[in-house]
Amino acid sequence: MTGVRLFFIFEIMLLTACGAPDSEPASPAPERMAKTADANANTEMSADPDPATESVDNPSSPEPLEPLAETLPLAQWRSWAPLCEGHPSKGDCDDGDATLFSGLLCLSGEEAGCQAVQAAQDSTGKFWRSPRRVGVEAANSFSRDMALGVLAWLMASKDKAAAQSWLQWIDQNSVCQINVGGNCQLRTYRYCRDDNDGRCFITPGMWTMMRRVWEYLELPLHKEMKTIGENTLVAEASQAPLGYALHLKAVMFFLYQKIGRNFSFEGDLINIIIERQPDNLFFQYLQEGSRVRLREDLENLCPREEPEETKQWTWERDTAENAQQHSMGWDCIFLGRLLTAP
Repeated sequence: MTGVRLFFIFEIMLLTACGAPDSEPASPAPERMAKTADANANTEMSADPDPATESVDNPSSPEPLEPLAETLPLAQWRSWAPLCEGHPSKGDCDDGDATLFSGLLCLSGEEAGCQAVQAAQDSTGKFWRSPRRVGVEAANSFSRDMALGVLAWLMASKDKAAAQSWLQWIDQNSVCQINVGGNCQLRTYRYCRDDNDGRCFITPGMWTMMRRVWEYLELPLHKEMKTIGENTLVAEASQAPLGYALHLKAVMFFLYQKIGRNFSFEGDLINIIIERQPDNLFFQYLQEGSRVRLREDLENLCPREEPEETKQWTWERDTAENAQQHSMGWDCIFLGRLLTAP
């Protein structure tokens, strides 16, 4: 049996055991480590040509922007959006998903999100769920969900040193699953060493997402980035449960859209997402771009005054839950920045 066949058999077995994409671990005690990002990852340039995944016409591309009305109340939302040790968070320092949300904030142009993700990388190159959790050993200290936030931050910051340091940590913490005669035939890679359900295992889809960001940053590709795993995204979006699972597919679309290469699957992907959850304003933005109607809908949806509980990123919840009633504020700021961008 070849190494490639062994890889996919093993991957299927592992993903079957992985369960849900992510769930938040218990909050650890605050601790910090210094961050540096001056390392070279064990990478190699990919010699194989990029497959024909791009299209000249992108049906998901937004039409030209309409003039916007007066500015959204971003300052009002910032006045009560929670901070944990100076960084975006849900209320009561519930920062278990902060790196995902902060990365999205950064890519929307919100500097507080950029600073948070940068501070969530330690001196070894590893990223953590929030700056407060850096160096705190606990189960599920990271996940594929959080990795999407890091990729969003890398696209916004173009911090090549941080990207290479991260990839070096991933390479150094890989695991040989099948060894034949002293030669590793199957190696797996992970974002953390303490996951108990496979949430840190790097899937082909995540390697492909990393490849696209590495190409965007003009960085040399790791050998694992040669395999393209985008052909299942539309099918996955059609089956993803409403709520955070579908939101993660929308986040991936957002990153592909920002990369700006008009991949052929983009139109089908956003159409499925909108069909599944048509009332989600973030999803509407991804399909339509910035519109006066969306700006008005956002202003009407988001609370101006601080809710009793600030525990929700509205766009990752089924709209039937009315999560905006417990908005963390940063969700409104994120979409507001996108809708008022030049």
